[in-house]
Amino acid sequence: TKEGELDLDAFGRLAAMGKVAAAEGRLSEAAEAFNKALALWDGNPLAGFRGRLLQSAAAQLEERCLAVMEERVDVLLSLGMHHEIIGELMVLTAEHPLRETVRGQLMKALYRDGRQAEALEVYQQGRRAFIAELGLEPGAALQDLQRAILSGDDDLLLPQSARTTGQVVASRQPHMLPADVIDYVGRE
Repeated sequence: TKEGELDLDAFGRLAAMGKVAAAEGRLSEAAEAFNKALALWDGNPLAGFRGRLLQSAAAQLEERCLAVMEERVDVLLSLGMHHEIIGELMVLTAEHPLRETVRGQLMKALYRDGRQAEALEVYQQGRRAFIAELGLEPGAALQDLQRAILSGDDDLLLPQSARTTGQVVASRQPHMLPADVIDYVGRE
């Protein structure tokens, strides 16, 4: 076969294009490239084959695909598409319960969708799984995200693209009138 003829080559090329576009802030182009790359993925091509070498290659291919999925989700979160990807993230988290990046992305998407309690429950489920399976607490990034959600950190509400382009995104701060003036002089 010629170079670029295999789906794996096209997958790698499209994923690289998505990374470059994301790094340069062209988020819509990055999402499109990642979507095209993942459309080429039709499950693990080495599933069902036996042998350590083939199983190792299969694990490597699956890891590569999951990394591209995570990059795509980061881009979609930056575009403010948190509501649209919650279902996909729930499936990924169920399939890969010890993958902290996916769990954190789901927590962030739920929080941005106004579902703080669910985001915190996703953390607690992950924490229980980490302790039961590995005997470890979640990593620092996931713990920091949990604390940010608990404190109602408004920075979590704003997609990166909204911060850099100045788009207005609804915040959770109440809109209140100023307090009464206590020492107003000159009128009865």
